Amino acid sequence: MTTDMHRRPGRRGDPLTDPDWPPRPLIVAVGNGKGGVGKTTDVLGLAATAGKHGIRTLVVDTDPQSSAVKASTALRNPGYEFVAELDPGVLARIGDVEGFGLIIVDTPGNITTNEVLAKVLEYSDMAVIPSDMTVLSATETVETVDYVTGHGCRPRVLLNGLPAGASRVELEARLFLARKAIQVFEPMITRRAVHQHAIRDGIPISEYPGDVADLARQELRAVLTEIGQLRPGLFGDAETGALATPMAAG
Repeated sequence: MTTDMHRRPGRRGDPLTDPDWPPRPLIVAVGNGKGGVGKTTDVLGLAATAGKHGIRTLVVDTDPQSSAVKASTALRNPGYEFVAELDPGVLARIGDVEGFGLIIVDTPGNITTNEVLAKVLEYSDMAVIPSDMTVLSATETVETVDYVTGHGCRPRVLLNGLPAGASRVELEARLFLARKAIQVFEPMITRRAVHQHAIRDGIPISEYPGDVADLARQELRAVLTEIGQLRPGLFGDAETGALATPMAAG
């Protein structure tokens, strides 16, 4: 369902460490200066997975193409709420949105001269940078990491769209990023057509039938669990980080 970004008066500070701050959502920006790396597909998958585990989630689409909102609108019961927003002034209040456990921001592709992206990063707790780490995308990925870091946000690369069983490709990608001291998610998102099939059929990946969809969900849960480690206990068990039991389809 779509939603409005209801906000309370904003104030500066660090809501992750300041005990006087009221609880607020974990804010995660997802993006890469290189297009075609599965950014929006990851956003939809993570949001649906979070919703399935009882985390009230808001997707904020800041990409002028509005791909996330268009795809979400086509889904039957996506399991999360979504809104399009391109106004940097409104996005500056994103940390004051109430009632959500997680906000995932689908960012625009242009990372160098984009006021919207700069404002999102200013208030985000983490930037997830999906990358297939091909020759063409590796340079853009490093540039995106540098841009995110320069705006005071925590970057972490998510290996995304690698073929199943591509252990050598994965190892080379991890070594390349390690040499540049870039953080990488331990889990990765394997290239699976089921992600696109789910969107095509109007069913969130969290509800899509089949064994391949189960594998895709396992990967998404692993990524979401690692994201949740930024705020222990927010998504589930404070000690193990395990997500809450998935809710039955409604």
